[in-house]
Amino acid sequence: MKEKWVTAAQILRYNWKALVGFELLYKLLAATVFAPLCALAVRCIVNVTGYAYLTVDNVGAFLRNPVSLFLLLLLLLLVVLYTVLDICAVLYAIDRGYHRRQVTVPQMFAAAAPAALGLLRPRNLPGALLALLLLPAFNFGVLFSYMGTVAVPETVADFLLARRKLAGLFVLLLILLVIFLMRRLYAFHYYLLEDCSWSQARRRSIALARNRRLGDLAALTLLQAAAALLFLLLSLALIAAAVFLSGLLLPDDLRDSGAAAAAWMVIHILFFLFTALLAPLTYCLVSALYYAHKRRRGESVLSPAPVPAGRWTGKMRRAQLILAAICVVCCCFYARRIMLGDANLSIEYLHVTEVTAHRGASRDYPENTMAAFRAAAELGADWIELDVQQTADGQLIVMHDTSLSRTTGVQKNVWDATWEEISRLDAGSWFSPDFAGEGVPLLSQVLEFAVEQGIRLNIELKPTGHETDFERQVVELVREYGYAEECVITSQVYSVLERAKEYDPEIHTVYVMSVAYGDLLRLEAADAFSVQAASLTAGMVSRLHDQGREVYAWTVNTRYSMDKMLRLNVDNLITDDIPLARERVFTNKTSDFIQDYIDWLWALAA
Repeated sequence: MKEKWVTAAQILRYNWKALVGFELLYKLLAATVFAPLCALAVRCIVNVTGYAYLTVDNVGAFLRNPVSLFLLLLLLLLVVLYTVLDICAVLYAIDRGYHRRQVTVPQMFAAAAPAALGLLRPRNLPGALLALLLLPAFNFGVLFSYMGTVAVPETVADFLLARRKLAGLFVLLLILLVIFLMRRLYAFHYYLLEDCSWSQARRRSIALARNRRLGDLAALTLLQAAAALLFLLLSLALIAAAVFLSGLLLPDDLRDSGAAAAAWMVIHILFFLFTALLAPLTYCLVSALYYAHKRRRGESVLSPAPVPAGRWTGKMRRAQLILAAICVVCCCFYARRIMLGDANLSIEYLHVTEVTAHRGASRDYPENTMAAFRAAAELGADWIELDVQQTADGQLIVMHDTSLSRTTGVQKNVWDATWEEISRLDAGSWFSPDFAGEGVPLLSQVLEFAVEQGIRLNIELKPTGHETDFERQVVELVREYGYAEECVITSQVYSVLERAKEYDPEIHTVYVMSVAYGDLLRLEAADAFSVQAASLTAGMVSRLHDQGREVYAWTVNTRYSMDKMLRLNVDNLITDDIPLARERVFTNKTSDFIQDYIDWLWALAA
């Protein structure tokens, strides 16, 4: 075994720079361009086949649809091509290192492209399937380490624990899969390095690995276990540094959510690096085993013709710079989409619950004022919920009560007052003298602020029966600001949503309900439902998700109620306590191991 480790070290000594450069560029391209494009393609396939939302309840029917199956297979072929190109490029660089020859990243691309395309020929398609199976096998350490960062859905865990025979069958199938893969472990070496057809490469790999599979598996497991342990220790050390730094820089009310965010940032960066670097390490050891077995059997070690350095270097270097620039631009674009919440996948267990500031940051600021809205944006809310009414002269103002008395001290109804009168009122002193002079805002002012801040709006219409073209005015104003895609029109009066849809069928509407019972799906003018938290059940959320309807929970202000709503997998928490809601969202999407570690660090610091 020592000889094999020495061979692996020799290979890396010659071409480690090219391997690291290629893998970092390739994985960055995968994360910022290829994976988002695949996610967009899946979303398009879902829409084309008539599904607005995928859940565990309807995914089976979706996969049985011939159109979706055909389109997914085409997408799978692209994934295979991308995967095989990675495998072949790494194997080429490793083989050059074994023969004590250095390569460049452009040469790796040039050597891998014809081999990857050749695997899509009908006679070689079994190799394409193996490429998909080898991907997690060669990155077992990545999968093992990442399991500690993602919370397993309770329903999945309960299902497996309640059916031990099924869990045992799953383990048996996993063992059989490992045996299957170990018999074909060297097939890509024969295919790429000795120009074999796939059937020949498979047979020769089985012959080469005969009676050596257990030792090869032990060596691979040892390497990946060591890499996973190193990854874990480095992660814990950097998480500790990030947590303590967030504790120094952030106020107490943001400490826990900031620590969770810092931990996730560290994990994602390290996960990317680990994913990029573990694969070539694993392939390097597999190649060392391949060469050792070849020598043991007396087989000559063949190698493909080297790619001329000058032919591709200039063009590929320019291509590398272009690809790197594309990756940077996509990273910025995708990071912005994540911050705005637009990048969440519409599939159960994969999307992140968003946080809506109820009437702005109304726990610490006067409700429905610009001060509350500015604070909500600063605290990191995804949405702002506000209430809209119409004045006597037809202006749209932000006010919850029909009477002005509670928040301004004036005994007058909104529909009896003009905007000129309301604009002079003080809507902040009732909350605290610190907010004296805070006025009642117009909806147009809030829209202007939202566009500037990039924060989305939940606009609840509060009809009094004294309005004129109320819904049309709101819809037209939202359209005027070009913000319809970032707003939802909500109301507790269903006819309001119907009229809004008449003016603009594309506007997104949400029906607000204190009590929810019966077949809500008959309410076709509602694109989503905002339900009082006490009325929500797991079955209701599942049924609405199955039909592509989002579920908002209001008004959720305690740790217990937030955790309950997150277990129900609601799409949006409407709350007065934004920092607590963000903390609970971060905590619930982070596994117990990471959260317990953060809590232990805080206790240690105290």
